[in-house]
Amino acid sequence: FDAWKSAFDSDPAHRERSGVRRYRVSRSVDDPHFVTVDLEFDGLEEAQAFRGALHELWRRVGGTVVTGPDDPVPGPG
Repeated sequence: FDAWKSAFDSDPAHRERSGVRRYRVSRSVDDPHFVTVDLEFDGLEEAQAFRGALHELWRRVGGTVVTGPDDPVPGPG
């Protein structure tokens, strides 16, 4: 978690410039390697664009972005 948090804090995805208004980072008590990031945007288009940037960022570093039934941002198209 510490390495991930350091990378998150360095903001390689440029949250503010990408329209992120607020964010919250949570860790599971049962699995401290499971991290949830809740991001708030003004609009759906900003959220979709930022999600795409995150997927690209994590693809480059070999990470995993998990989405599912709790993902409130519908995909493009």
